[in-house]
Amino acid sequence: MYGATTAMLTKIFDPLGVETTQVDPCDLDAFESALNESKPGAVIVETIANPLLRVPALDKIAEMCKRADAPLIVDNTFATPLLVRPLELGASIVCHSVTKYLAGTGTFWAA
Repeated sequence: MYGATTAMLTKIFDPLGVETTQVDPCDLDAFESALNESKPGAVIVETIANPLLRVPALDKIAEMCKRADAPLIVDNTFATPLLVRPLELGASIVCHSVTKYLAGTGTFWAA
């Protein structure tokens, strides 16, 4: 998972009492076991893993999340809506970093 996302989960949310569990989303059996054991409030995955470029089965993960009553949040920055539309595969929420591929990589906005 993207380093800044991992840092947010571990350095910001963990001290606030929000527990996180990391599971390989390409190992569907392990993923489903973790869902059943941890009863998450939400699940976060990437359409294409950064930096390993692994692609999870989002449709199957979405089905598992629905059974577990956990919203599925998909970071679709790497794939962009041109390649993957996670909402059509069952995701609850999709996020993109528009300063990367959508607007041209390396584009930064100054405040």
